[in-house]
Amino acid sequence: MMGEMNTKAKRISYLMTPATVFEKYISRLIVAVVIFIIAFLVAFKMADYTRLLICLIRYPELKFHSLDLIGFIGNKSLIVNWLDFFYRFSVYLFFQSLFVLGSTLWYKKPFLKTLAAGAIISLAFVIVDGTFIHFLFKDGIVDFNHSMEYYSFSTHNLFSAKNCITFFSLVTLFNWTLAYFRFKDSEIINRI
Repeated sequence: MMGEMNTKAKRISYLMTPATVFEKYISRLIVAVVIFIIAFLVAFKMADYTRLLICLIRYPELKFHSLDLIGFIGNKSLIVNWLDFFYRFSVYLFFQSLFVLGSTLWYKKPFLKTLAAGAIISLAFVIVDGTFIHFLFKDGIVDFNHSMEYYSFSTHNLFSAKNCITFFSLVTLFNWTLAYFRFKDSEIINRI
């Protein structure tokens, strides 16, 4: 998202553009989120038409059909209903917001550094969580799994799709806001 910020010359040129910091950030966010999704869907359809053309030329005696993107999304194996679609989409936006935040923290190789930071945080969480479960339950994870069998997610609606959509949406907005303030604090002369 912040490809214009990785060198001093590009940073000076980008930050000297006559627009407010908010306009610059929103324009980059629209390109990274909205335009990317549209470009991905167009590329998906173009790849499908290319597959169809190659198959029709190679095997003219067989019938081939183009993939229906809406039917592909609505397939029972992929997404069950619209609530499930919005849940998965909110998770996608959450992970994308993490990389947007990472692109404002690190200008050189932001993808790799954000991925490494996420992996280290996830590994630390697994270690702390495993240690906590080991000390809390006498047989460790086996005893924890037995205790989870009695917990019904249908009666306790804590992890419902609506709550998860709300949680991921709020965290996504928080990450985007934090990335905006980080971008706002960027300096023109930065020695990286």
